[in-house]
Amino acid sequence: MTGGQHVDGVLDVPRLTRQVAAEGVERIVVVSEEPDSYGPNAAFAHGVTIRPRTELDAVQRELREYPGVSVLVYDQTCANEKRRRRKRGAAADPARRVVINELVCEGCGDCSVQSNCLSVEPTETEFGRKRRINQSSCNKDFSCLNGFCPSFVTVEGGALRKPRAAETAPPQAPQPEIAPLAPGKSYGIVITGVGGTGVVTVGQLIGTAAHLEGRGVSVLDMAGLAQKGGAVYSHVRLAPGADDLFATRIATGEADLVLGCDLIVSAGHETLSKIRPGRTHAVINTAESPTAEFVRDPDWQCRATDLERRIGEAIGHEADCALVDAQALATAFNGRCDLHQSVHAGIRLAARLAAGPAREPDARDRTERRRGAGQSARLRLGRAAAHDVASVRRAAFPAQVIEFKRASGSLAELTSRRVDFLTAYQNAAYARRYAELVERVRRVESDRLNGSTQLAEAVARYYFKLLAYKDEYEVARLHADAGFRDSWPPNSRGRTG
Repeated sequence: MTGGQHVDGVLDVPRLTRQVAAEGVERIVVVSEEPDSYGPNAAFAHGVTIRPRTELDAVQRELREYPGVSVLVYDQTCANEKRRRRKRGAAADPARRVVINELVCEGCGDCSVQSNCLSVEPTETEFGRKRRINQSSCNKDFSCLNGFCPSFVTVEGGALRKPRAAETAPPQAPQPEIAPLAPGKSYGIVITGVGGTGVVTVGQLIGTAAHLEGRGVSVLDMAGLAQKGGAVYSHVRLAPGADDLFATRIATGEADLVLGCDLIVSAGHETLSKIRPGRTHAVINTAESPTAEFVRDPDWQCRATDLERRIGEAIGHEADCALVDAQALATAFNGRCDLHQSVHAGIRLAARLAAGPAREPDARDRTERRRGAGQSARLRLGRAAAHDVASVRRAAFPAQVIEFKRASGSLAELTSRRVDFLTAYQNAAYARRYAELVERVRRVESDRLNGSTQLAEAVARYYFKLLAYKDEYEVARLHADAGFRDSWPPNSRGRTG
């Protein structure tokens, strides 16, 4: 079942096939991620065929032509559950990772077509939109390698490392001020996000702290079967005591706090309906998470600015709405970051902004001890961000950045970067040929269109792409470049393949 819920009874795949066969179904096919795991003596119903997952589409096409009732049993561990088990050591974690060399990638999107995976994400660079693998959400089924793309590199035996920014600890923050809840009043929190990324965990964390503090608390999770793609909401009510709680669901306009783990879900109608100007505070994680639409459309845009403006207009007062890229901060300090881990930074910021839900220090400490040292560190990071987010950003993101990822601000800078690249690509004469054409276009355009550089910028970008075509020699050069190795998520213990 999705999410790894326990299935009551002793029903397994062979028993399931025998059950439907006893009900008269004659055509039964089992599609499995591990077809060899059943063994030769598995007690399947007579006539059942076992097919690998790669043949799923073919099996569905075959069964739609079958004249009678047919059953397809798809057997695979939920991807999110598999990732959880690997973290806990309950399942084998392949010592292999896939990374994309963004300088080699052309952004065609074939990897998304092959894998249908949301862990293949867009990334905007100096040289246009590329692809990257989200190492935190990657389920390691490696289906993205099914395409024919030279930008993919596999790292054998590698492990994720913390970025260099994590070497600087976040600043210390004082204890937050505690505003007690008035008797007979409750405080409503709506937590929003994407299924399978920890929204329910965040709600349980707040609820546990409130329970340890002796307050009344109710938690209502509206998750359904949404896993890694569907909207999920957690409604949390806090009150001085259980007798002060009269409803679990946060009704229209009754949210005191919106804790947004995902920007798109937070800007949706369901979330905005809970907001009331003058009452609701919001803490929103601004990290852009691609949706299933990106798999179908490689040019999909999140329109983050529009979504942020929509949330701000609903809140009504700028001071009541905190927009923080909590995912980037948590990744910088922790090395990897599932979405729910990053949002723990927002919990501290929420406690700072909200009028009543701040937890007592002793309850907080007990909650952190229950959750472990990693959770405690993330909560301290969030409290530091609530106190002085600018200092936390400086500690997380020092001056050094991968140069090509920062977009050029002027035609001169755009051209200069490409001249350097073409010099390394071939030689200075080759780069000079490029620069001279761009300069000729710039002069003519400036003379005839009163200083415009729009055409010259287009020439600078796309004449460069024409000159720097990626043959096997260029691909090899980009893979061997030290900048690519420095940007790897895995550590240096791994070897490439």
